[in-house]
Formats: sequence, C-alpha cells, structure tokens
Amino acid sequence: MDVLSVLTEKLEPGQSEWVNWSLYPLPWGGELATPVLLMRGGGPGPRVYISGGIHGDEHNGMEIVRRVAGGLDPAELSGDAVLIPIQNMSAFVYRQREVPWDGYDLNRRFPGDAGEWPSDRIAAALYEVISQCDYVIDLHSALRGGRCCPHIFVGPDDAPAQREAIQLAEAFGSDVIIAMRSGETYEGFQLDNALHVRAAYDGIPTVCVELGESDRIEKSFVQMGTRGVFNCLKHTGSLVGEPEELNRPLIVHEQVTVRSERAGFLLPAVDAGDEVAEGQLLAEVTQPTGKRYEVHSPVAGIITRLQVNGTAVPGDRIAVIAPRE
Repeated sequence: MDVLSVLTEKLEPGQSEWVNWSLYPLPWGGELATPVLLMRGGGPGPRVYISGGIHGDEHNGMEIVRRVAGGLDPAELSGDAVLIPIQNMSAFVYRQREVPWDGYDLNRRFPGDAGEWPSDRIAAALYEVISQCDYVIDLHSALRGGRCCPHIFVGPDDAPAQREAIQLAEAFGSDVIIAMRSGETYEGFQLDNALHVRAAYDGIPTVCVELGESDRIEKSFVQMGTRGVFNCLKHTGSLVGEPEELNRPLIVHEQVTVRSERAGFLLPAVDAGDEVAEGQLLAEVTQPTGKRYEVHSPVAGIITRLQVNGTAVPGDRIAVIAPRE
C-alpha cells in the first residue's frame, strides 16, 4: 500500500482514516501490518509525522501516539498528519527491542534499503513516507535496564534542519536538549543512520524524544508526552494556539557517561532528572561480603539516564549526565 495515496486520493479535507500498512511479508504468506492514522486537515499547512515504537519495547511512545490520535480533530488541523503508534511491529510482537529477523536496531538503519536486510527494508518503507513530511516527532524510552528523564536529541550542527529541530524540541518541552555535533557518537555508537540524524540532513526538522523506561506505560510520562506533541503541533501551525510556556531546557552538545568499575548490587543515590554537583554520590555498588564502592559524578549537570537494574558489572552505565557548560 502506498500510504500517502490514501491522503492524496481518498481523504477529503477534515477527514481521517485508520489503515493497515503492510511493511513486510511473513513466512506463511501473510503480511506484517501496522495501524496508521492518516489525517487530512481542514485547511493547508505542514505534514507532520508522529511516531512511536521504533523499538518494540518502548510502550510509553506507543501510548502517547494513541492518545494524540484520539484527541486530534482533523477539522481543526491545518495540513496533514501521519500517526504510527508502532513502527517496528515485528519487534513489538516478539516483545523485544530489535527487528527479530536479523537482530538489527531499526533506528540505526535509515534511510534503509529495499533490497537489503529485513530491518533495512522496513526502514526504507518508513522513510519513503517520512521523506514526504515537513516535521517528525519520534518517541522513545530508555534501553531496558535504564530510566530516562525527559530529554530530546536533534540532528548535528551541520545538518540544515538542526535549528528548526531545536525550536521544535523547545516547544515540546523537556529537561534537556542534546544538539549533536557533526561526527559525534553516542556512547561509542555511530548515529549517522538514526532517524533524527538522517532526516535532519535531508532538511526535515526531527525530534527524538526520550521518556521513562521500556516495557512500561508510565502515566506521568504519557501525559507529558501527549502535551508535548500538541505543543509541537501548535508550534508548526498545524493547530491554532500558542504552545504551553515551559521552563527553558538545558541545551548541551554532548553527554558524559559514568560506568561502574565494580560488580555487585546497585543502589542508586539519585533519580533520573536530578541536578547533581561535581563529586556528588550517584550510587553505591555493594557485595554480599560487605565490600562497598561509591560512584561519584565527574561533572555538574542533569542526569538524563539512570541505570535501574538491581545489579551492576564492570562497564555498565550507571548514569548519563548532561553537563552544565
């Protein structure tokens, strides 16, 4: 199915329709489909792509998109909206993060390739739609075992869409905005093929929003994220009104990762979103023998991600900190 053809050929202004979009064939001859809400506004305006579930265990984002879909009236919308609660349906079905058929992280495969691995084929299908949109709001949660305070990644400083993406992130509202620098990695991972980076280089302002934990639906983060999406729609002119005024976020260009040097039980002394001072105690690592080790912050800043597993081994991320410059 050419999803956008439904908008251009079937929908009249002020109409919306849920469609099942087949993204990949299944071994028994069926199709893997994901529900998509296509919405044509009552008047002209931008086309906004609102998505969750690029990882199959990020349920907060899925629920946010579902709530936005239920609360958005096409008659009040200017332009178009494409809402996809679950972009990675195969991973969602298998209750895991990566695409199960090849083990790849879908958010490292954009813009995809229709002739390559299953994850590349899915990314290519999604990106064909994304490339025809004016803004992207993509919702995520921490990798399993971690917890994120509200923070937003935007593409690198040499991407033409970074400035607009920062403005979109400010409208959404978060504790921290990470405005990446060209060539930066995230904890050693290359992000050139992450959606928010690839789209930014293609001139599409994109926000990668991180909220809470995976495998959970957390009421406070869902409410915050739903409000944030509606704020973005007001910022883009898709909806009438001004975004809700929020505290100005801390804008940084990099983060500092604090790792454990010991193995043991992990006892955090702080929470995600806390402001910490240089040298402040972040956590204790204890062992049944009575040995105890302390983990301290190397910088002053805001904790964007905190390890919530009950144990730690050497190399585990204890915390990720956005430093105050």
